[in-house]
Amino acid sequence: MRRHPVTARLAHHPLTLKPFTARLLTLSVGFLAAAIASAPPVFAGLEFCNRTDDGSTLSLALAYYNFGNIHRRFRKDGSTGLTITVNPRWTIRGWWTIPHNECITAVTDRDPNLEYYYYYAHSQDTSYEDSGHYLWCGRKYGRFHIEYRLSRDNDPVQVLAFNSSSVKSVPVTSATDLEAACSDLGYRLLPFNQLKVGENENYTHEIF
Repeated sequence: MRRHPVTARLAHHPLTLKPFTARLLTLSVGFLAAAIASAPPVFAGLEFCNRTDDGSTLSLALAYYNFGNIHRRFRKDGSTGLTITVNPRWTIRGWWTIPHNECITAVTDRDPNLEYYYYYAHSQDTSYEDSGHYLWCGRKYGRFHIEYRLSRDNDPVQVLAFNSSSVKSVPVTSATDLEAACSDLGYRLLPFNQLKVGENENYTHEIF
């Protein structure tokens, strides 16, 4: 069994303008500023490639942080006041299938502010494993979708398991830790690698 180590977040020129031209320019700048303010965030992709030397098809699972929905309240002077984040959470999903010497885009809408992802890969015949030291709830076989609901301090307070027809959940308390909550849902903790993807660009990770 092969294991890999854990992969370590104008110049200004004065212009003389006629009144109409100046007004048109002012309006144009205003429209441009409004367009920029209302433009959706720029997203990037996260790609994984299977470069193993034994010809195996890999199964890939991912864990990543969701910032949730951010709501800002502004003061009368236009400055930012209260910022409220709703439903921040961790998401753990599997499996993506990656044939030998092929690549798949596991995430097409990666937020460039999200610097780290976590992944776990193994061959379908169990002869190969690319694992790390970060434990996340999941199962080794069969598709799954797990989410951790978080407190204001970003601590897990509930584990949710989604399937096609229902959602099951278990609270995380002092009496029921994360491992026990995961087990109560019929899952177990899997050993993920940490992957630093950086910012503002597409990222490809090759698994050897």
